[in-house]
Amino acid sequence: MKPAELTKKTLSPVTGLSIALMVYGGGLLALSGHWGALWPGALALTLYPIVFPLLLVPGGTAAVIAAQQEKNYPRTAKIARAFGVLYFCAVMSLYTVFSFNMVSDYLGGATLFHAASWAVGAAVLPWALFAAGDKENVFFIGLVLLMQVATVIIAFLGLGLHMGLWAAFFSMWGMMSSVMLLLFWLEQFLSRRANS
Repeated sequence: MKPAELTKKTLSPVTGLSIALMVYGGGLLALSGHWGALWPGALALTLYPIVFPLLLVPGGTAAVIAAQQEKNYPRTAKIARAFGVLYFCAVMSLYTVFSFNMVSDYLGGATLFHAASWAVGAAVLPWALFAAGDKENVFFIGLVLLMQVATVIIAFLGLGLHMGLWAAFFSMWGMMSSVMLLLFWLEQFLSRRANS
């Protein structure tokens, strides 16, 4: 199976896992009387088809510039592509930190695991549903998969190390950006080797 096909097939399990985490964490938080932590995630699930495209306009514009300038100005295309990747990773990382910030009061004691489950599910599910709208966009699906992994890592690191919100943002943004830029470099390297 090709990597692109595998990437497309993993979106459904990520979506299912995120739903399960939100139902589990949200249900237990609600039963504990902590409804206030749930409204931002529920609102994001309702508004993601409107808000996410607006948030992604600068990154999408960079991708269009990169595609248009590929032949005439390859350096400009690389810079635009790198900006687009860094921007997408930054938006997804900020959204994840926002999800954790909404439940930060409950990230301790008896509600720790419930709040962390809700935060991970609420961070990833709207993006997974957004990516499901275009299942041929392997790049964005890959970003969502990477976001799932980075969110779980940040949840464990942030909770274990009592990481602040900005430290969590920069850690997640750094992880996602590094992996994506490494993949772009590897793609460029392999395409040059194939052409020579």
